[in-house]
Amino acid sequence: MTNRERRKPKRRAACWLAVGLALLVLCGGMAAFLALAGGSASSVVPNPRGQPDETLAAAGEGAGSSAGADEEPDAVDWEYWRSANPDIIGWVSVDGTAIDYAVAQAPDDDPTYYLDHDAYRSWNPYGCPYVDAACDGFEGACTVVFGHNMGFGATTVFADFARYSDEAFARSHPTITLATLQGVVELEVSAADVVDGSSALKRTDFSSPEEMRAWYEQRFSECDVQIANNDKASQLFVFVTCSYTTYANERTLVYAQPSES
Repeated sequence: MTNRERRKPKRRAACWLAVGLALLVLCGGMAAFLALAGGSASSVVPNPRGQPDETLAAAGEGAGSSAGADEEPDAVDWEYWRSANPDIIGWVSVDGTAIDYAVAQAPDDDPTYYLDHDAYRSWNPYGCPYVDAACDGFEGACTVVFGHNMGFGATTVFADFARYSDEAFARSHPTITLATLQGVVELEVSAADVVDGSSALKRTDFSSPEEMRAWYEQRFSECDVQIANNDKASQLFVFVTCSYTTYANERTLVYAQPSES
């Protein structure tokens, strides 16, 4: 359900994603930068067991992994990640897309660290998808996850989230899988919205799930793509990336809620 007529008043209203949306301002010139700098993507897409995919293939499937033989091939080896980078707290994937990445917790003392550092804490312009520093991991009522839109080459990071502004794409890719230290959570896409990145937007500090639900009911009604709003959901997840359709400095927000069992 596209609602471009609502955008003008929506842009004027102070809403939600303040510091976070501004953090991705690097996206606009990233392609040219990478062509000059030759940034490597090999460490951006590690296998969940802790090895870059190309290393895993060269070594032979399962070789060098600390995961047990009975584990699923794509199971996250949390023991490895606790050693390699304890900031890694999740793994996000979406079937039928290129989204399959580690997710870091942004540090309080350097909230933009993972804009240009990968999952191994090495400098890399592809960065690493990360949870906003204002969030307590995935425990709060609203968790915001950022990632670059590298819409070219083999490594695109969160580029496919920008495609959720197309309702047909959103409906055909309805589930986001989030693996955490506590287990695997299936998230159902609720809505998507394209916003001007210069808007002062951010909301993570809800006193209760009820307050979050009331806020999101209004936010949902303003979104360009509206799939379904579970008004009993205790958590909300927002995946944010750059997009390039209407504004010079644009972001796509994908809202998702835990699936009902």
